[in-house]
Amino acid sequence: MYGTPFRFSLLPGEARRRQWIPEWSAQRARHGSRRRIAAWFALIVIGLVVLGLTGCGSIVTQGNLSVSPSSVSFGSVTVGQTATASVALTNGSTDTVQVSQISISGQGFQQVNSAALPVNIGPGDTYNVTVEFAPTAAGAASGQISVASTAAGASNVSVSLSGTGTAAGKQPVTLLNGLSCSYGAMTGAGSDSCTVTLSGAAPSGGLSVNLSSNSGSIKVPATVTVAQNASSATFAATVSAVSSATSGTLTASAGGVTETFALKLNAADRVLSASLTSVSFGDVTVNTSTQQALVLESAGTASLTINSASLSGSGFSISGGSFPITLSPNQVVVLQVQFAPTSAGAAAAKLTITSNATSGGTMQIAVSGTGTAASSSSSTTGAVLSVNSATIAFGSISLNTPATQSLTLSSTGSSAVTVSGATVTGTGFTLAGGTFPITLNPGQSAVLNVQFDPTATGAAAGQVTIASNSTGGATTLVALTGTGVSSSTYTVNLTWNAPASSSDPVVGYHVYRETSGGTAFQLLNSSVNVPTTYADTTVQSGQTYVYAVTSVDASGVESSDSNLFTVTIP
Repeated sequence: MYGTPFRFSLLPGEARRRQWIPEWSAQRARHGSRRRIAAWFALIVIGLVVLGLTGCGSIVTQGNLSVSPSSVSFGSVTVGQTATASVALTNGSTDTVQVSQISISGQGFQQVNSAALPVNIGPGDTYNVTVEFAPTAAGAASGQISVASTAAGASNVSVSLSGTGTAAGKQPVTLLNGLSCSYGAMTGAGSDSCTVTLSGAAPSGGLSVNLSSNSGSIKVPATVTVAQNASSATFAATVSAVSSATSGTLTASAGGVTETFALKLNAADRVLSASLTSVSFGDVTVNTSTQQALVLESAGTASLTINSASLSGSGFSISGGSFPITLSPNQVVVLQVQFAPTSAGAAAAKLTITSNATSGGTMQIAVSGTGTAASSSSSTTGAVLSVNSATIAFGSISLNTPATQSLTLSSTGSSAVTVSGATVTGTGFTLAGGTFPITLNPGQSAVLNVQFDPTATGAAAGQVTIASNSTGGATTLVALTGTGVSSSTYTVNLTWNAPASSSDPVVGYHVYRETSGGTAFQLLNSSVNVPTTYADTTVQSGQTYVYAVTSVDASGVESSDSNLFTVTIP
């Protein structure tokens, strides 16, 4: 490991010298050589004094004379005790090298084997210099071994020495030796749970660790305290959403030791998608109305806020959705677009939707239809197909447990209407039965059964498209929504305390959940949760979840995250 074997010496006062080993071990552990420390402990137990070589540097070769190790750290040594180390001088050449002088500097350091100089080191031979550290006062000490020789190309080599004198009876110094966080990367806003660790138990009164972040998008407390006798403490790093990928470094420091952790921040990917790129109503009799469903979905990796939806144009209107509304990834909201012409002729409109989507804040969808004159004998002359609902919402359905809802088709015109076919789109949605074409005389009805059988958890959206010869439009659309949930019977019931005081009145709360090991929290409640409780019924067996709650004011502005709560589902 170091180029030459360790050398050991049996010296008087061995029992006393063992007393410095625990202190040295703690100091050495921070240097990162725990495996070697364990081995050295074993050797001490059988009555040997270990040469405290740290190996902080590799073998240094200067000319034909090499020294190993290039630095020696004695660690912590009790005042009045002595620690011993050995440094090997090796001649790697084919010629004899003469060492003319060996000098040691530094308070408390001295050479043990002071053989008469000069000393000749033959080809391939090694000469060992034994050094002691016997501190006379508490505190750090440093020194140096200087070797003058005839080695070609370098007449002098040196070895740095270091050690710390500790007061008699003093316990090993506990030092900071680690900083880690749950996530190495985060998308959007959220909270990362981080931990500082020590090399041992914190002393009486605890140990305060200073914290900092070099990124304005990552906030950490100024300090965190490791409690007395504890070896670690946790804190939360609060991350703000960024517009482009970046990174930040968290720093923890205590007692002259600094540890860092790099955290990558990904830009929030907010995507708004619509089930239709345009809405066409075809011919609609004057003073009647028809509607089509438009499904808006948050299709990105971060929550999306739809600020407004407006429709211009005579005879057109929208309903459904209370804006602004925030959708978690894969959540949907269904808008009903209606056309009720009051006069004959073509009509056009534009549906404008504004959001905080990453790719652009405005989406526009063309809407069109044609008003046709009503027959003098009846306002419902001709074949007219009506459906009992423009939306079928299945709610939460357990995985692999089919649920069925019915859709009623009715002939409400003055003549028979023929339904030529019906198709269903959307994962998990199917038609259960139904043979086409179906002809319905005025006043007759038929029932279509729509089934939702989710195979994966999460929100799902689909659509039934019905083709007919209806004068109100050859195509009738019905929106489908549902959420697949685990068949687990477990529910996580959350309870929290309302803020003790707030200058900005709190109107409710947002509950966020993240699967352990994920990269972003998802909003669970589609609207503001007013009580200080929430039941999460969508958990899956075997999963671990992390929850956080924020307060929300009347303008929809959220507070920072609460403390995190972790639960594992059996």
